[in-house]
Amino acid sequence: MSINTLLITSPFTQLNTAYPATKYIKGFLESKEVRATQMDVSIELFTAVFTKELSS
Repeated sequence: MSINTLLITSPFTQLNTAYPATKYIKGFLESKEVRATQMDVSIELFTAVFTKELSS
């Protein structure tokens, strides 16, 4: 049986740098042959708020 795992770092967890916990967990899971994906919602939120949208 194959399991796909998504690890999500919630927004505002650590504002001054990337929060490493989910990356460490992802590495551990992959060492046990569990497929894992890591997503940092803080970075996505920051990008959405502070990126200027270009008009066509």
